[in-house]
Amino acid sequence: EMWADMAGARRAIVEGSLLDKPSEKKARMRALAALHNMSAVSANGSAMWRDKAGARAALVAAARLNAPDDRKAKAYGLAGLQNLSRDEAESMWRDADGARMAVLRAALLSDPAELKARACAMFVMQNFARIPSIRTAIWEDAECSRAVVLKAASAGDLVEVEVRECGLLVLWHLVSEAVVAEKVWHDLGARFAIVGAALLEDPCSLRNRRCALRVLQEIASVTHLRAEIWADEGTKGAVLAAAMMANCSDKSLKESAYRILMVCSSENANKELMWQDAATRAAICSGLRVGGTALRRVRICAAGALQNLSSVPELKGPMWADAVARCALVAAARMPDPSDRVARTCALGALQNLSSSIGQETSSMWEDEGSREALLEAASLSDAADRKARVCALGALRNLAATAENKEHMWGDKDGARSIVMQAAMLSDKADRDVRDCALATLWNLARAPANARLMEKDVGGVRLVIGAASQLMEPEDHKARAYAQAAVQSLEGFTSNAVADS
Repeated sequence: EMWADMAGARRAIVEGSLLDKPSEKKARMRALAALHNMSAVSANGSAMWRDKAGARAALVAAARLNAPDDRKAKAYGLAGLQNLSRDEAESMWRDADGARMAVLRAALLSDPAELKARACAMFVMQNFARIPSIRTAIWEDAECSRAVVLKAASAGDLVEVEVRECGLLVLWHLVSEAVVAEKVWHDLGARFAIVGAALLEDPCSLRNRRCALRVLQEIASVTHLRAEIWADEGTKGAVLAAAMMANCSDKSLKESAYRILMVCSSENANKELMWQDAATRAAICSGLRVGGTALRRVRICAAGALQNLSSVPELKGPMWADAVARCALVAAARMPDPSDRVARTCALGALQNLSSSIGQETSSMWEDEGSREALLEAASLSDAADRKARVCALGALRNLAATAENKEHMWGDKDGARSIVMQAAMLSDKADRDVRDCALATLWNLARAPANARLMEKDVGGVRLVIGAASQLMEPEDHKARAYAQAAVQSLEGFTSNAVADS
């Protein structure tokens, strides 16, 4: 209401904020305090910024004050600009010689007595960085805005915790632009500031550590930087330290660490390095075992990382042979909570990858009670939300059925594998095509064993009816199902022909 009173309260406050005589400093400070209070009202922000010769000029002039006895007035001026920057950040940045320069100068203050003013300036910088159109410009301004941000992000004194957090948050916003992220990563000063903050252990610096991990997480989203990121020992150490924090009160810290592990594990150049590194391997497996709904995303990222690593042919044998990783995957593949569907699907995807190995592990996976039960449980899921998990489980069974040692055992498991695969092969919903395709491919693999073919030919379990019907499917989208079914029919016919010839 005071701002709306143009000829009365507003005029008096603005004029008071522009007083410049030494004897008027107290009045000026009080007027600036009132102007700051009005700027805190969102409805006033844009109008106050447009008042170029009045409110804006008063706040900018106050932000430029340097005398020690003007510190409070200066802080009010910067706090007012901070409030206005919530809605006017872009135009404030464009005001290069006015508001922007006042903010940049204040952000470089080093006197502890002016810490409040510096913090307000850094909050304005944070609002600048929220505007996508000026992020590159902020970083490219190496001598001013970039220097301001890096100085704040590197602040080491505990009394500067808030300033450092603002600096790191500015970087977080900037690196959301891929072009800027690459430049920030390759700037050694920026990397030193970010990694240094990510390694902070003081409880008072937990927020700074969280911000630094978020910056690294955003940089890691740039695909072509992931190999470099994991090759950097400082970054790797910071990520692993955060991932293995015990009793972490800030779940987002662990989430960021595991997100980085997951995306870095998707880079082919990193996969073998990550698995062969004992600390990395331990961190990933540990993340898959954490409990509680609050850490659901940690489990998802850990399972996703193992799924990524399991795609490397050379790692399949070692991963299956590793008891810790194997047990973690099997346990995750049997997670009953619906909120763990994504993690469960990733774990099943990893088991599916491991089951495609041509080594001994394909037969041992079926022989292993835990993995066998996990796959059969998932392969029998009927909820539409579990289709991906079911496809992964049936995909693993398809792979296991391709191994000679497994064929007779799997078909002989009448109430388990046989029943589950047959039920899946009979699905008719279009949304279940992938499930049905895997089931029919499994039947084809099983039919290639003479002992199984003999039983199937006698129509044990109705298999002839199922594959016969599938072989007649005509929709173009059913070409895989039709091909698998026809191959299974040919396997059975081939067995019959051979049996007749032998007789």
